[in-house]
Amino acid sequence: MASHRDPVQRVGAYAICINEEAAILLSRFAEPDCRWGPPGGGLEHGEHPADAVVREVYEETGYRVKVVRLLGVHSNVWRSQDAEIHATNLLYEVAVVGGHLQNETGGSSDQAAWVSLAALPERRRTELLDVGLDLFQSSPPEGRSDVTA
Repeated sequence: MASHRDPVQRVGAYAICINEEAAILLSRFAEPDCRWGPPGGGLEHGEHPADAVVREVYEETGYRVKVVRLLGVHSNVWRSQDAEIHATNLLYEVAVVGGHLQNETGGSSDQAAWVSLAALPERRRTELLDVGLDLFQSSPPEGRSDVTA
């Protein structure tokens, strides 16, 4: 018999970073299916989401960034083996201010890369990336995208 746990709340902060060459900064999440998505991740206890996105981008890509603007929020609910998960992810536009591209070691991602926006359809990518691009392009006043998997 599977055990049941109370619903789990997760809050994350993710970056949409597009350079002058129309390439986007991405991380490849190592598990479970090696999809590319925006760099970012969960907040530490007491951490502001804008600080979390700066920290996470550095950890996953080696770049120091500054927040340009809050793009919006993506809310998603799914069931794991033993719990219902509710993820609330804040998406930020960021700009590189220093550092150099490097892969994360010992974390949730295994590669970082600049990927041409034109090449995105060929990549295995996360729903969160599609949501972030939609928010970046449409700037809805309510900060909500209708993109779904």
